Amino acid sequence: MSTLGWSSNVYMGWWLSSAIGLRAGFHVSNADWADRPVRGDIKTRSMIGTRGVVLDMLFNPLGFKRGYDWDSNVGFNLFAGYEYGQQKLANEWHYGSYSGNYVGYRTGAQVWLKLCNDLRLNVEPSYSFMELYNAVNERKQYDEIGLKLGLAVLFRDKAHREKLLIPVDSVPASMRMSPNRGFFIGMGFGWNTMVRAWRYTGGDDLALKNAEFFAGYNFDPFHGFRLSAEYLGDRIHTLNELGNGLNNENLQNMMLSLDYQFNIMNAFAGYNPYRRWNVYLYGGPTWARGDARQLAFNFGGMLTYSLTSSLALFYNHTVYRMPKGRYENNQIYGNDGTYVNSLNVGVLYTINQPIRDVLLGISQLTKSDYSRQPLTFEYSVGPSWYNNLPISTGSSLGYTANTYLGLWLNSAIGMRGGVHISNADWFHDLNEPRKNQLGLLAGTVDLMFNPLGIRGKYDWNMPVGFNLFMGTGLGKIRFVTSRMTAYETKFHEFRMGAQLWMKMTDDLRFNVEPTFSRMRGFEHGRVAKHVDELALKLGVSMILRDKADKDKTIELDSATQARVRSPHGLFFGGGFGWNTTVHTWRHTGRGFDLLKNGLLFAGYNFNEYHGVRLGGEYLYDYVWNDYNGPGIYEKQEFKNTMLSLDYQFNILNAIAGVRPGRRWEASLYLGPSLALGEKGTDLGWNFGGILSYQLTKELSVFYSHTVYRMEKNRYKTAQVYRTPGTYVNSLNVGIIYNMSGSLGDGVGSFTCDYEHKPVIFEYNVGPTWFNGLEVSRASSMGFTANANLGWWLNSALGVRGGIHVSNADWTNDASGEQRYLLRFYAGTLDLMFNPFGFQKKYDWNSTAGLNLFAGAGTGNIRFVTGQSSTHESKFNEWRLGTQIWLRLADNLRFNIEPTYSLLRGFEKVQSVAKTDELSLKFGLSLLLGKKLANKEDVSSSDASQIDYNPANGFYVAAGGGWNTTIHTWRTRGQETPFFKNALLFFGYRFGGYHGVRVSAEFMQDKVWEKSGAILEKKEFENKLYSLDYNFHLLNAIAGINPARRYDVSLYLGPSYVQSKAGNGLAWNLGGIISYNVSSKMALFYSHTIYRMDKKHYQSSQIYTKPGAIVNSLNVGLQYKF
Repeated sequence: MSTLGWSSNVYMGWWLSSAIGLRAGFHVSNADWADRPVRGDIKTRSMIGTRGVVLDMLFNPLGFKRGYDWDSNVGFNLFAGYEYGQQKLANEWHYGSYSGNYVGYRTGAQVWLKLCNDLRLNVEPSYSFMELYNAVNERKQYDEIGLKLGLAVLFRDKAHREKLLIPVDSVPASMRMSPNRGFFIGMGFGWNTMVRAWRYTGGDDLALKNAEFFAGYNFDPFHGFRLSAEYLGDRIHTLNELGNGLNNENLQNMMLSLDYQFNIMNAFAGYNPYRRWNVYLYGGPTWARGDARQLAFNFGGMLTYSLTSSLALFYNHTVYRMPKGRYENNQIYGNDGTYVNSLNVGVLYTINQPIRDVLLGISQLTKSDYSRQPLTFEYSVGPSWYNNLPISTGSSLGYTANTYLGLWLNSAIGMRGGVHISNADWFHDLNEPRKNQLGLLAGTVDLMFNPLGIRGKYDWNMPVGFNLFMGTGLGKIRFVTSRMTAYETKFHEFRMGAQLWMKMTDDLRFNVEPTFSRMRGFEHGRVAKHVDELALKLGVSMILRDKADKDKTIELDSATQARVRSPHGLFFGGGFGWNTTVHTWRHTGRGFDLLKNGLLFAGYNFNEYHGVRLGGEYLYDYVWNDYNGPGIYEKQEFKNTMLSLDYQFNILNAIAGVRPGRRWEASLYLGPSLALGEKGTDLGWNFGGILSYQLTKELSVFYSHTVYRMEKNRYKTAQVYRTPGTYVNSLNVGIIYNMSGSLGDGVGSFTCDYEHKPVIFEYNVGPTWFNGLEVSRASSMGFTANANLGWWLNSALGVRGGIHVSNADWTNDASGEQRYLLRFYAGTLDLMFNPFGFQKKYDWNSTAGLNLFAGAGTGNIRFVTGQSSTHESKFNEWRLGTQIWLRLADNLRFNIEPTYSLLRGFEKVQSVAKTDELSLKFGLSLLLGKKLANKEDVSSSDASQIDYNPANGFYVAAGGGWNTTIHTWRTRGQETPFFKNALLFFGYRFGGYHGVRVSAEFMQDKVWEKSGAILEKKEFENKLYSLDYNFHLLNAIAGINPARRYDVSLYLGPSYVQSKAGNGLAWNLGGIISYNVSSKMALFYSHTIYRMDKKHYQSSQIYTKPGAIVNSLNVGLQYKF
């Protein structure tokens, strides 16, 4: 995993038939290959670079048919080939390099998805065996594993292109999604990398490195030119003067290019004015400006997707070749010239008209729509980074929040004013592992410009668009300089950015807003001359309708009418999330919790605008204190329960008008709060906003942002800013249940459906976290798996029982180098509640829904306390949670199940009195039909002509994935491979329910064991050959349906194990879910549990008393004959 680098490939190929093809091209890669310690924790990594030519044979298993459809939605190809080229390995001691030739043998798969006719998106995993020679005394052999994303453009013959040709003049310019002739302008940002020889590890890197602007003209559907200006920033690291840390050396270039541009998509597939996708190649000379002014050149490619006839999104990859002496630093490879790869995303605006029409219509282009001049309200929040500070840009990561009120003077020009708040790290303390923080508050005014609004009649409810803005602001900023001191000053800012928006519903937009701000004007004793902020904010904007439009009656279709709620009624909500106080400084390297909040609220809507709500929110947070003792940290926890009574105002209805059946709602709320907790009871206040999306008539999902203001001593620590009071930002997501109508109407609707009382089978797996242990909740992350059988007594109430298994970290050893694990298994019993089930005729195959559950369990838990010692005990658990489900097919659901469990009643365990488990599980549930005998089997003649799920036939499949054994302890900080498995199986299904399969799986894993002061890697490699009985569970439960795309099976059987420790018998059981993308090909996910002899994992880190138990999870492709 430490060798992670990048690879780039380009090919030209030819399909000899629909099944067999050839391709040849170039392969370039760059990655780490050797470590060298410098001092302390500082290391360097030397790089390996490859460039070669490739020849591959392509094989399409789905191509063995007459009349093959080259424009299928999905498919896959297999390939094998040979490559030859040059490799260079930078010397690990940084003097010179080894250079030689290499040969390689490659194999892989190309899974593709159709973007449009003749254009495919490829995912290409590949494996290459390489041998380097003529570089060092002996040949070097190694493997390369690549996972590449890319495009394939298919060349149409001339007759076919002309057959599909659509005359350009027959399509109005306003409807042409593919540009024909005309000007274009684009801008974007991204990331770049240079070809390096070696580098220091652990340094701070830049998150965003590029800013690009270009403009040009298309002469016809094929040829054009472009002028571009791109800023390239990068960073290398050097040792500081003391040799105990790294300094940053920034590299900056401005690249001015004049390029010829060629539309390869139109050349290959023919021009289609309705096509949204386009692919371009470009190249030309470049004038490189920076530390020196030099001539260079560039070439690259661009992929665009048209959102409208004028606006498109783009991704491009440009390679710049500058003179070899551009950088006088031996970290950057420059022998053959300095090469930089630049990758950007952005927006492209096209005037799809020739020059003559543009000039003739220039008077029309300057006209704007004055018929509507709406007010706007905006909210946004997101991450921010800072430059020109003692800390690196990447390490300064903080957050920013903004609110605005604005006015559009016409469809092109607008203004807005608002509040800009930010909080981030700015300085590493010289003596302690601590980051000091900055905080700012400013009022801002922006001028807004909408390039798409320069037209006589503008549609304010377009699907997408973008605005540009620039403005200024004035405020106050505080730089914390030590534990107890800070520098505070007034400042002014100049800001510019873009607002990319997407329509959510009429008059409500979702915004993505990259913003650059330069803050300066700091007064006496300043700690910086100026500071630059780069923010990426996400938010919403609402557009005010005039009264005539708001009061206009709109006819509703039947689907919308079914969602209409009463304007008054009760609502209940619950969720969870994250909170942060406004900090002054913090210790670095200490963990924090991902989930900190639990929220419940209930309220009543009096009408379309006004309501009241009562909320209860539990807020948990902590800081680390060292009490001036080096290396001795104690956690200072803050636990508060906030009870709030709020007035709630539906701002979207007020601004955009009441629209019955609208899925989106946005409200503001404000009121007093009562803070309860260890610090006593205090009065506070809160204000916030909530955005919700209606899934069904009763159910909605929501996001909320609440700001609490409490007494200044509520969080009594120097790390939390408390001068005007303690401010806490709380962000939550969750669900809302609405009871339309009066309270009496709601109570009268509590009837249930007793006609269908299905039995259910459930499986889920996912990550889990624990509280109350000797490691933080985030550091305790492990995994949990559950299987349940249940029965719905009616459409609203059910019960289920099953097995609950978990494994996670719980404490460190005395040295801190090892982490001990806990594991438990329990039997559980839950009561299930379906809030949507209160109806006389319930649809068990609804599109989505949710269930609530609460229950108890009992089982056995084991805490590992040493490399060969444990504490074991019985325990009880009380659990509650939510099961959010989405229908995959009739009687088959996909579940997301957040669960909270209290584990109590430990015996014999002295170190832990209690613990809580929070898990987020993903899985499936299958519902048994009304009567097993009445399941409706469907024959292929009764269903569609496409037979996705045949009752009989052979199949073959291959995949890869990840595995884990049940551990007792592990060495901290050691890497683990992401991919550990390779799986191949084939089988036969007969009768729709039963089948047999033979599988071969290779599994590797490793642990790190100490040998004196050195950590040594101990690897395990096992090959398992299994013969299994396969039971098609979904067919048994829901009936055989050849048209169904999903299939679920269970399997069980003996396995034969081959390993370095010897051979032996084992057994396995598991399950597989597959989704048929075509009649022949399916994607699958499988979970297999192997139980083998303990000799195959000979390490005290792995639990082996009943035998080594391994969980194997794989994804892959299945082909049916």
